[in-house]
Amino acid sequence: MTAAATRTAAEPDAEALVSAHLAMLAGSYLTEVIAGPGRARYAFSAGIPDVTMNFAVGLGTGGIGWLEETARARGRAPAFLAEGEAALSWLPGARAYAARWMVAAAAPVTRDDLALAGLGLRLTDGPAPDESFLAVFGACHDGGPIDAHVARHYVPVLAVAQPVAGVTTRHAVVFDGQDPVACATLHITGPLAGLYNVGTWHTRQRGGIGLKLTRRLVAEAARLGASHVFLQCAAGTHLERLYGRAGFRTTFSPLLVCREGARDDH
Repeated sequence: MTAAATRTAAEPDAEALVSAHLAMLAGSYLTEVIAGPGRARYAFSAGIPDVTMNFAVGLGTGGIGWLEETARARGRAPAFLAEGEAALSWLPGARAYAARWMVAAAAPVTRDDLALAGLGLRLTDGPAPDESFLAVFGACHDGGPIDAHVARHYVPVLAVAQPVAGVTTRHAVVFDGQDPVACATLHITGPLAGLYNVGTWHTRQRGGIGLKLTRRLVAEAARLGASHVFLQCAAGTHLERLYGRAGFRTTFSPLLVCREGARDDH
């Protein structure tokens, strides 16, 4: 781990987080997880081309050939999670993106900040979210090319998500009156909850709705029996700061190493 990542004994380690992540997305974004040499695994998404959904974990230097072959056979650029910049030399022509895997203790809240702000919350169970959720999720980035990319690749995959054994899924939509304005997904497996798809309608951002929703879902995770909630975001962004305000802290700081030219708009 880098100096930016610290973990207490009670918090899940990197291996537990990655394994939970792969399990939670198996019914939606991830089409399959392919076993490789040693402890290597390759996560593949047939519907989403981005390197964040098509990457290897547990890879050593001897697995690079396997990674390149596995990715090429599926029309994907080679990418893998690594700890430390030395891994950049494993893949010729590679670049790296720093990620933050952040963890918070699941705990109840003493007040409902969404309700205090005059906002409503609807929670629904099941792998596929409803139309209100999909409408927000497809419009919570820039109102332009990134949203178009999400609408083209992510929304159709989410709309037909399938159940995964051992994983409970709860989708959240925030309403201002009749208008959906924010969304998020909570996946739970064992003692861990994963927070995904957090977004606020692009014209309603910077108003604190995402922070209020995040805190509310940390409490929901506690109510459902989880001990910790985790999420991922890019390092050094406003999202990292927002999640810090919600009680999350970085425990794992991997690099996503990918070949030059790999594309990820989300």
